Amino acid sequence: MRKKNNRIELVAFLKSKPRQIKECLFKPNMLQPGGKVSEAGVLVNLKTGVYYVINRTVEKIWLAIDGKQTVESLAAKTAKAFKVGKKTVLPDVIGTIKMLEKAGLIICR
Repeated sequence: MRKKNNRIELVAFLKSKPRQIKECLFKPNMLQPGGKVSEAGVLVNLKTGVYYVINRTVEKIWLAIDGKQTVESLAAKTAKAFKVGKKTVLPDVIGTIKMLEKAGLIICR
């Protein structure tokens, strides 16, 4: 059942994007000066002053975002870091990307 839910969530995420996900490379939003990870697991958007408490998974995803990674490649890197299957972390990656994009911390280019 979980496999089907992951697929449905990925399909919904892909449909929300104007282009194919393989064309969308996520990168930190350089228009906002901020969004740094501290040892305490906090992202700070210095433009808005909003703090985001993050866990280790989100931190790994954030640190992998470099403008060259798709959702699929971010999931693969995160899975490798935690020594689990890509399908296991895919929902976390999708959720993280949605949150970071909504917060203005990353942009799809």
